[in-house]
Amino acid sequence: MPAVRASLYVSSNHTDYVGGLVRPVLILNPRDDHEFVDRARAAAASGVGDPLAMADLLRAWYPAIVVRPRELSSEPDVVWYVYRDGHWIPARSGQGG
Repeated sequence: MPAVRASLYVSSNHTDYVGGLVRPVLILNPRDDHEFVDRARAAAASGVGDPLAMADLLRAWYPAIVVRPRELSSEPDVVWYVYRDGHWIPARSGQGG
C-alpha cells in the first residue's frame, strides 16, 4: 500500500501516557522531511490532547497542516494522520525512501 510506505509510524501504544493523556501513534506525511517529523514528534510528546491542538501547535511552520484521527471502532490505539501539506504527497525520489 503506497500510503503506508510514504508515511512514518511513530510507535507508541495505548498505554503510553504523557501528562495523563494517551500519546497517539503518528502516521506522518511526508516522512522524508526530517524537520517536520521532529516537530510533529515533539508536539505529540508535549501532551497535546487532540488533533486540532496538535495542528494549532504546528501551524506556524506548516500553514496547511491537517491532523486527523483514525477512527476504527475496534482499534485500541489512538492513531493520528498528520499531513504537512494538508493532504498525502509522495516521498521525494532518492530521499529517505
